[in-house]
Amino acid sequence: MLKLLTIVLIVIGFIIAERVTFLNLTRRPKGIVWIRAHKWIHPNPICIYRIPMGFATVLLWPYFPEVAGVLCAFWMLTDMTDGTIARGCDLGTTTGEWLDPLSDKFMYIPVLFLFTFMHPESHAAYAGTDFSTYKTLALTPVIIFTIIDVVGQFSRVFIKKKAANSFGKAKTTVVCTLLIFIALKYTCFEAFMTLPLISKINMDYLMWACVILSFLSFYCKIVPANWYANSLTFMNFICGATAIPVALMAEDGIVKAFILIFIGQFFDLLDGRTARKFGSTLRGALFDDLADGTSFGLAIATIVFVTLKPLGLTVAVSLSILYTVAVFWRLYQYLKNKDVNPEGIFIGLPSPAGAMVAGSSAILFSTTPIAVAVITLFSALIMVSKLRYKHFGQKIWNHLPNGIKLTLFAIVLIYITILFRAQSDMSDAFAFFCFSMICLFMIFGIERKKK
Repeated sequence: MLKLLTIVLIVIGFIIAERVTFLNLTRRPKGIVWIRAHKWIHPNPICIYRIPMGFATVLLWPYFPEVAGVLCAFWMLTDMTDGTIARGCDLGTTTGEWLDPLSDKFMYIPVLFLFTFMHPESHAAYAGTDFSTYKTLALTPVIIFTIIDVVGQFSRVFIKKKAANSFGKAKTTVVCTLLIFIALKYTCFEAFMTLPLISKINMDYLMWACVILSFLSFYCKIVPANWYANSLTFMNFICGATAIPVALMAEDGIVKAFILIFIGQFFDLLDGRTARKFGSTLRGALFDDLADGTSFGLAIATIVFVTLKPLGLTVAVSLSILYTVAVFWRLYQYLKNKDVNPEGIFIGLPSPAGAMVAGSSAILFSTTPIAVAVITLFSALIMVSKLRYKHFGQKIWNHLPNGIKLTLFAIVLIYITILFRAQSDMSDAFAFFCFSMICLFMIFGIERKKK
């Protein structure tokens, strides 16, 4: 445990020192002048320094895994450094748009393959450690991820969109998080496995999440910008459409279905933001409502129906239909009055928030279906009410720094992998988190200003 704590403190120390140093330098005129005068610390040279460090990590790991892990963490951290310098000192270049993601790939792809093929017990550095529960990173997602990433990198030669997009940045954040967890697992195996939450993180699930993010990053480079929002809307629709049969047929179906709807909520958050930034197609708003109605209406109504069956089919069907009608009525009113509603304000509780309340209550109070019925009815009524609510995407999310957004995104992905692996242990905690957060939003998210 002491070794684990030492390594974690060193990495945290790197992060704090890097952030304090370069944020201060790039916010002061003298610091900007100093950076511009020293080309060795410009963004492009930093990217070039990073290129061989992935291979250096691979060579060092079998003999000095702790040193290799800290070295890898340090150079992955420089991905934040070059971005901060490029923005703060106006040193961004066209070359940097493709060189930065290229250096990232040279950094993490060799290490991914190291953790795929490495068997720690064969190296002297791990002598005496019990690896009976050891499992390598699955090869299939690593290969698929590498192919998509390499094709995406080479596509920058032919396409105009050379800079990394939000999906690419999220992918790099999640890959780096994955590598940190694997490195800690191998260097501090016994301590790592004694930590109840961390030991339940499924590395392969995170790797598949990286595959999806890599594909979305590549996809957004090759499709027209006005299709970005529709693509995200489609992902939300898929989550909702999949959640319906899962809730009806799968073991622990309502938990799995609620997780899918929770994921769909993030696509819904992103598609509106993307539409405002890049535009959308003629029927984009209608398609968005259809996806929201599927995920936050029909899918949640299915969860409610399964939960309320002990009260009788009449009650279960009636409340499910009532909730669905409330969601679609709320979506219809929003679409109808979209041009006259105040910007950044919803009239009535947003349907994703209503879905989180009803869905999480079905998990939390599954043994007390009457409580689920009351909460579902309340959720339906407040969605069609005249209460004015702040738009989470415009009023709250947009004001968060990108670093915090990416960190929260990585944390959510990790939490979801824990849920898929240990649903019986974590589902109530997850549902309570969603329920309490939305209850707070229902109280403090009300827009009290008249203008």
